[in-house]
Amino acid sequence: MSMNTDLSGLITAFKQAQLCAMHIDLQDLFYFPGDDCPTDQAFHVTNDFAQELRQIDIPNFWVACLYETPEIIPYNHAHQKTADIFHKDINVLPNEIVVTKATSSAFGNRLLTPFLNHTGLTTQIATGVFFDSCYQKTIENALMQGFNVYACLDATDCPKDEHQDFKPRFFNELPQEAQDRLHVTNTQELLDTLQPVMQPSCFTQMQA
Repeated sequence: MSMNTDLSGLITAFKQAQLCAMHIDLQDLFYFPGDDCPTDQAFHVTNDFAQELRQIDIPNFWVACLYETPEIIPYNHAHQKTADIFHKDINVLPNEIVVTKATSSAFGNRLLTPFLNHTGLTTQIATGVFFDSCYQKTIENALMQGFNVYACLDATDCPKDEHQDFKPRFFNELPQEAQDRLHVTNTQELLDTLQPVMQPSCFTQMQA
């Protein structure tokens, strides 16, 4: 694969252990099965993608809409109600981080920005559902707070024929410097970029 200019910053973030994945709203309540259903695709592509990311030591964060006090907590320490919220086909590992929210955006959890800043995670890979609400709003808030975002649209419920218009449709009114930090891609292109430069990050040791 030839290097995509938009993905060049991804390698730097990866080498410096500044990269994480944010998987949004993959809950049982929001799963709509069917071969032609974009939501069904989002769940299955994201689950497989998360496993690939584990192989190259990129941490997975699982965002869940739960109308209670927002928290950021390892999955194995979460309350049973939180632990049970994810769809049965979504494999969340015990030490992976769960971010709960009570608004459309993951950044409605006011603990999230300080947490990301403290851990040095400046760059996010975004997957999930509700591409025109929760997914879009989480990306918008991330950009406005200075984070870099790589939107893997094949792991969302955004219809394929709308992928090209995703960025101009939702982000044209943001400041140009914020728009420049959003890169629309897909899971395979992202993995093809990262796997040749695979290095272990420090995040796994931090979670241990």
